[in-house]
Order: sequence, then structure tokens, then C-alpha cells
Amino acid sequence: MATFSLSDTSRRAQATGNGSAGPFSFSFQVNSQSDLKVYVDTTLKTLTTHYTVTVGASGTGSVSFTSGNHPTNSQTVTILSDVPVSRTSVYTAGGNITAAALEGDFDTQTMMLGDREERESRTVMAPVDDPTSADMTLPGKDTRKGKVLGFNATTGNPEAGPEIADVQSLAGVSADIQTLAHIEDGTDATDAIQTVAGIASNVSTVAGVSSAVSTVAGISSNVTTVAGIALSTGVVAGKATEIGRLGTSDAVADLAILGTSDAVSDMNTLAAISSDITAAANVSANITSTAANSTNINTVAGSISNVNTVAGISSDVTSVAARPA
Repeated sequence: MATFSLSDTSRRAQATGNGSAGPFSFSFQVNSQSDLKVYVDTTLKTLTTHYTVTVGASGTGSVSFTSGNHPTNSQTVTILSDVPVSRTSVYTAGGNITAAALEGDFDTQTMMLGDREERESRTVMAPVDDPTSADMTLPGKDTRKGKVLGFNATTGNPEAGPEIADVQSLAGVSADIQTLAHIEDGTDATDAIQTVAGIASNVSTVAGVSSAVSTVAGISSNVTTVAGIALSTGVVAGKATEIGRLGTSDAVADLAILGTSDAVSDMNTLAAISSDITAAANVSANITSTAANSTNINTVAGSISNVNTVAGISSDVTSVAARPA
């Protein structure tokens, strides 16, 4: 047990690792090496395995790390007093009560109070000027499970807040929320929200035809195709009268006839003799004259043998025709 004066000092020491064993000193007082807890960052280390402790006659001392366990220069070393809340001395009726025994017990009690004070300094507590009615008791386990800790809007007492999952979802869109806030408060010079507010009626109109907009979006490729033939569509629109004629039942019936295989074959035949048809058109007057003399032609055709005979003596006929009467 300790038999020295105890100073009022924090019973926790911190240092930054430097890649060496140490030593890392502490100025609070302890009874023995086992009265300490040593952390590297948040990891609790083990006495003799990871570190050793030297305690001087005044109760202060230092910690040195073993080979292979040296803290790096990015790690924090925390040395914490953790005096066991227990006592071994026993005072019996009529027994001797020595100054050393009392000194040791009182020192240990003071150390334990100092450990408690250090821990309380790191806890959440109401400030000194809070009303005495403040109750900093946490909500029950089943009430606070999966919740964020909150504080009542009237009393300021702890209470279960929103679901952790909801807060995480909100945190996931915090950047988007900040962007919207900047747009609204003028940080973003576009002031887009106010612009949309100015055309609220138009937005409402579009919202009313949202299904139609979705339908058009679903045929966007077709819309693009139609846009590409807009000029041709305009030409067709200029022929509305002619198109109307083709749309009559008679025209549709005639087109159906023209579409048969026989009609197509006949048109192909006509196309093959198109030059002959053109030649006939050039002598259409002769054809008309011939048609007018069809009776005489038929008569001649009936006397074709006589015609052939006369043709055979055409020179004689010509001679006779040349003699004077």
C-alpha cells in the first residue's frame, strides 16, 4: 500500500507514439503496476506481453513497450489509472491500528475517488446551471434500441429519437439537401427553385398529362423518325384533296383490282410494248381514218385474191391507163 501524499491531478495520461519503446510517463500515483490500463488508439494492451511498467517511490512512473509492439507516430498511447475497488486490510476489535495501514487505506480510497472523477469528466452530464428537475436518465433498452439519442424539446431530458436507418438514409442525401438549400438561399446564383415557382401553373399542367408524356417518351425513337421526315409530311399534307379521292370506296375497289396478279401481269406486258404503243399514238390520225373505212377494208380483204392478181399485172394496168381514150 502507498504511504505518500497524493496530488490532485488527472488520472489519465496520453502521448503520441514515435516508433520506439518509450518510455511514456504518467504523473498520477498508483500502488502497483497492475493498477494501470494501457491503450494504443482504442486497443487495450496486456501487461508484460505488450508493455512493462516502472513505478517509483512517489507512485508515479512510466510505460515501455516490448519489442514488436512499439506504437507508430500515427497512434495515440493512453495510460489510465484503474485501481481495483477492493481492500485487503482488516481491522479487528482490540487489534493494533498502525499509521501505515491507515495511510495505505486512505491513499487507496483517494485514488479510487480520483479514478471515478476522471471517468465522470468524460461522461455526458447536465451543466451546473440546469434546473434540479433535469433527469439525464437514458430511455429503457427496448425503447432506445435502433434509435438515435435525442433530447425532449421542452424538458431537454434524453429521449429516443428517430430510427438509425432513417438518419443514415438522410445522411446519404445530405449533399443533395445542401445543394437544394444553396439553390433556395441564393448561394447558387441560378436561383432555380424560385424560377420553377414562377411557372408553377405550367408545372401543374405538365403533371396533369404525365401519363401522356410517359407514353410519348416510350416512343421517342418513332417521334425522332417522324421529325426527320417532317418536310415530306408537309408535302403529303398539301395533297390532301388527291389523297381524299384515293380514300373513296370506289378508288379502294379499283386499287384492289389493280393489285391482283393478273392485272400486274398485264401491266408488265403493256410496259414491254410501250415503244409500240408510242408509235401507234404518233399515227393516231391514220388509225382513225382506217377505222372510218373499215367496211371498204373488209370488202378488199374479201377480194384479196383479185387484189393480188391486179398487183401482179400492175405494169399492164399502168400502160392501159396511159393510152388515150
